[in-house]
Amino acid sequence: VQAPVTIEDTEQTEINRERARSSVPDAYVFQPAILEQQVEQAEEFFNLIYSIRENEYSTVDINEMLEDSVLSNLMDITSIDSQRTEAQSVPFGQLEDTEQLVVYNQAVLASEGDSVRELDESLSVDSITTLLTVNNEALNQLQQQINDLLASVLSSEIESTDLNQILSDVNQYISELDIDSESKGIISELMQELVVPTVVFSESETEKRREEAENAVQPSYILQGQIIVQEGHIINQT
Repeated sequence: VQAPVTIEDTEQTEINRERARSSVPDAYVFQPAILEQQVEQAEEFFNLIYSIRENEYSTVDINEMLEDSVLSNLMDITSIDSQRTEAQSVPFGQLEDTEQLVVYNQAVLASEGDSVRELDESLSVDSITTLLTVNNEALNQLQQQINDLLASVLSSEIESTDLNQILSDVNQYISELDIDSESKGIISELMQELVVPTVVFSESETEKRREEAENAVQPSYILQGQIIVQEGHIINQT
């Protein structure tokens, strides 16, 4: 049986279009907004520290925090200042170091989302203690140094395969800064979490490219006179 006229082979056209779509790989594009996102994450973390340092706390407050099952492991190592009454509130800076850690951990647990917790988990206890005890000027300088580093690093294209080398370069840069070793350690630990790939998967760009590939496929045709059923081939009604 031959085709009486030239017609589009819609089935083959659809097959070709699907092949064209599936041949397009996932699209990874540079996202400049990631810099702002990571600066905001750092800002959220530092704002938490500024916030708890501005408040006053009593022994009653500390004991209530220690009743939290998550913080109960700190109970045995927390030293309460016996020179104040249970109800007497004192500035954060006058708390014992272990009391400050309790307040800090409670604030981290109460924070919304994962941003603060992620940065907290990247820090050693010594680094956290330093952040809680340095003066506001030093804390502000640390935050500014981190922001400056982020602006320098995340303004460029970073693929996931580049990340280890980038972090190594960042650590080398930090080691050469003219600041104390405690500050270097804090910046290094936070940057390990804050430096992320800036070239990331884009669902919208992937779909756009696949649609373009699909739309570029020309229709397939069954030409007039082309054999569509061989002689002797049995055709069932289905």
